[in-house]
Amino acid sequence: MFSCKFARIARRGRRGTTTVEAAAVLPVFFAFLFVLMQVGHACMIKHLLQHACRAAARMGSTEGVTTTDVESKVLELAGTLVDPTKIRVYVKDASIYDSGVDPPASWEQLANLPAIADLSTAETQQLFLVQAEVDYNDVALLPLPFTQHLKLAALAFMRHE
Repeated sequence: MFSCKFARIARRGRRGTTTVEAAAVLPVFFAFLFVLMQVGHACMIKHLLQHACRAAARMGSTEGVTTTDVESKVLELAGTLVDPTKIRVYVKDASIYDSGVDPPASWEQLANLPAIADLSTAETQQLFLVQAEVDYNDVALLPLPFTQHLKLAALAFMRHE
């Protein structure tokens, strides 16, 4: 009899505990879930850009393909998930790395490479680069102010045949 009365008193003192615990844990759980979805979506876009760059570089390595064809291929493949007007595509001459120059250490070094005006006139075995980038907030599920300077970028090096 004593244990039953004690159990009722203990239960009465714990009323609302589940509500308080849920109120403390659920916001953290949903924030974690949201961040996980954002990161997953960003990774998917990054992989899509990488695939588009590789396929376009592979296509650009053959004779008779122009720079415009390569850029169009990137936009066609990446445009399945990303608005093509938001994607920036560059085709650059990377033959400087054949002469013993250290590989690029940053995106800025790649940005300073000269553009290839017409890939169809490139020399045999010339190294070139196809790069695509998009601003993160243009593809984010929920654009945030502190992510406005982030970019998702991908590239592929290839030799012209």
